[in-house]
Amino acid sequence: MRDSLPIPPKDMWEGYGETPDQYMASGRDHMTRMLEILSAAGTSPEAFEKVLDFGCAAGRMLRFYPESPGTSERWGMDLKASTISWCQQNMSPPFLFATNTTAPQLPFEDNYFDFVYAGSVFTHIADLPDAWFLELRRILRKNGYLYLTIHDRNSIEVLFSQFGDRNNANWFVNMLRRFDAETKVLSQDYGCFSFEGGRWGGFPVPQVFYDVEWLVRKWSSFAKVVSITLEAYGHQTHRDIAAGPGLHLRPLPVDGMGAVVGRAAGADAVLLTPAHQFPLGVTLHPRRRREVADWGGVVIEDDYDGEFRYDRQPVGALQTLAPDHVIYAGTASKSLAPSLRLGWLVVPPRLLDAVAAELAAGPSVIDQLTLAEFITSGGYDRQIRRARLAYRRRRDRLAAALRRQGLRVTGIAAGMHAVLELPRTSLEHAALSGASEHGVAIDGLGHYRAGGTSPDDDGHRVRAGLVIGYGRPPEHAYTTALARLCAVLADLR
Repeated sequence: MRDSLPIPPKDMWEGYGETPDQYMASGRDHMTRMLEILSAAGTSPEAFEKVLDFGCAAGRMLRFYPESPGTSERWGMDLKASTISWCQQNMSPPFLFATNTTAPQLPFEDNYFDFVYAGSVFTHIADLPDAWFLELRRILRKNGYLYLTIHDRNSIEVLFSQFGDRNNANWFVNMLRRFDAETKVLSQDYGCFSFEGGRWGGFPVPQVFYDVEWLVRKWSSFAKVVSITLEAYGHQTHRDIAAGPGLHLRPLPVDGMGAVVGRAAGADAVLLTPAHQFPLGVTLHPRRRREVADWGGVVIEDDYDGEFRYDRQPVGALQTLAPDHVIYAGTASKSLAPSLRLGWLVVPPRLLDAVAAELAAGPSVIDQLTLAEFITSGGYDRQIRRARLAYRRRRDRLAAALRRQGLRVTGIAAGMHAVLELPRTSLEHAALSGASEHGVAIDGLGHYRAGGTSPDDDGHRVRAGLVIGYGRPPEHAYTTALARLCAVLADLR
């Protein structure tokens, strides 16, 4: 990561932040999120030798692209020549830069790049989007990866419900509302629409919106769609759900008993975190667990942090109640390190061949055998006990500090994050703004929510709050991080 590189002039920030810290934080956060999505799709930067940030602006994300021994070229391209000139003078090396035109023709050979990403680019291409998609596909090697962000129906809901009263988004929301008043497009069954929204470099900027299912059906003719993550770029709902082409994703409401499993009626599969619902932190109630066991569809049980229960023994796996249709998934990412990319599945026999075929290109055999030896020798159990004690102490310190301010974390005592519920979303937004100013990395519950802020059909309320991760700061920095967080929360009063 290149925090030490010069920060561009403010007129090159493209609206990402009002201060240098906010600008840098946006690039860092969006790069982190993209890498998380890549990981969920089964790949990582280590697999990419040549990388292109298409629409890089002044290198806001590119400067945080991780250095990797296998990466030889990291390119940035943009339409704005003055911005690329600044990048060439201030960020090269280590990065390479070139200017593109409005025509879908790039100065690279076929199959040149292993990975191309385009953040907030196809959100503004109203003319020839298919031609540009095919041009990016042309310069990708076989089995390369292309990462795109778009405006979709979820983006509209988030903009209307959460950001309509914010100065940095209000103009955009008002334009969208005026366009809808004229065309009634949002009440129609659309595939794509666009309108002129603002100006960039003296030229009108189109704002392009898609229906995800429509776009996936169209572009699946050109490339294999590996995953879809519900996201509003810059205003992220941050849900880690990936789907193949044509799959319809339906979020389940969550209450004090966990996911409302009855709302999954008619679905073919459901993804649950029953031991420690993410991010709200509740455990699936025994009655709901029985409902899942009796349900006929495929259940994916993601036990992402089951080893870290601090107040009692962890609950048993759902898979033991219904081994014929529950897929149990565990990981060593929390207990050892995410970079190992090691996990495990317990799969119903009828699905074993299909799942095994998809996992043919998994982690190295040496890594798997090393983990197996670590487990059988008792070393893994000792590591879990040490880590569980350390994280429990961190959580206790966090909870105690919040109690001194009259605040209380919710959810069970488990995992590496805690939730602090707030009475209204305006406080959530204020806390996130203050955290950014204090250099504290936390998320709001809205970051993880699919949809808007209105209660759903069954009246389950939409929560406001903060998701506080206490596992990441190094031990020597935890006291300082906790003090900064408390200062942020004190400012809310």
